[in-house]
Amino acid sequence: MESKEEKSFFLTRVLPACLIVFQVVLIYYVQTRVTFMLEDFDYAKNMKTGGELSSLRDVFQSQAWIFRNAGGSVLAGTCYQILLLIGEGFSNFINVLMMLLVAVLICYATGARHQRLFFVSLSLALMLCLNTDWLASCFWQFGVTNYFYPSVFLLIYLRFFLRTMDEYDWKPKTYRIAYVCAAGFLAGWWNGGVGIVCMGIFLGSLLMHRFILQKKLPFYLLLAGLCALAGFVLYIIAPGNFKDSSVMRGIYLNVGIFPAVVLSLVMIAILLRAGGFLKPSQILMLLSLGGAVAFCFLLLLLPGVAANGLLLATVILSLCLFLSLIYRMNRHFPGHWKYAYVLQGVALLYSLLILAGQSVGVY
Repeated sequence: MESKEEKSFFLTRVLPACLIVFQVVLIYYVQTRVTFMLEDFDYAKNMKTGGELSSLRDVFQSQAWIFRNAGGSVLAGTCYQILLLIGEGFSNFINVLMMLLVAVLICYATGARHQRLFFVSLSLALMLCLNTDWLASCFWQFGVTNYFYPSVFLLIYLRFFLRTMDEYDWKPKTYRIAYVCAAGFLAGWWNGGVGIVCMGIFLGSLLMHRFILQKKLPFYLLLAGLCALAGFVLYIIAPGNFKDSSVMRGIYLNVGIFPAVVLSLVMIAILLRAGGFLKPSQILMLLSLGGAVAFCFLLLLLPGVAANGLLLATVILSLCLFLSLIYRMNRHFPGHWKYAYVLQGVALLYSLLILAGQSVGVY
């Protein structure tokens, strides 16, 4: 008869690991089936001369042209064109690894110290089934580079702020401050929407210290926030953003953020109803999430930032809060853990539907 330890090992290690591998293989397969579209054709050539993309010189000429004439992310364009030079197959492989890295960093942002494989597999599935812009952000060649790559820097930045909330006496070393400042700067410069979320995290931290913790904001958090702001400003002031050919002209509101946001709010209500409470880091995520949703509406009025990056960044922020709450519920109310596995199953089935539909051209 199977022992309790063997059953627990299978549920917390073997099964989640198999689900991660299965999802990664399936996502890679679907990525190989998605053909070039939209800006992919532009980035496959030297955008200044119109010739074939063949060297790093073509890459730098293209990005200089984009900065002056089209706006958008120079970093994303540079990274994507370098991947195209290496080869499309390698590009797909790296893109899938970056998506997996985002899922891993979401797990670390939740503060989970147990059953991490389960949280990685769950976050990977939820990133698909709660992201209505999945084609443009998960499978579109340039979309992954433009939206998931800066999300890595966003999560490094977020994790640093969350740790300072729950461990106020923690004194980060100089190298940690340096790489978090670099992450904030790169996130803000890589994608304007992600930069907005970084600044929302900083403002939420400022409010937390002023009105809840009633303590002075540490200088390293101020420095990290200013670096994110500097990156965002550098993104916005590109001359191409103010021309008619700018990629920033299509402003819209995508209501796809709300399933993830509502899921987090429902989980907060369940936790509070069960007698739990929110940690400072969870309050910070809630404040940042509220700011991100508000910006999604403000983008209807403010030109200059396309909504796609903000959409995925808001979904990722919602997942960090939601999974943090699930982990907290499990630690204090173990009887509710089975519902997390039910959610994993539903999310995986819905994700499979999305992937299968995309692979046969239904969606």
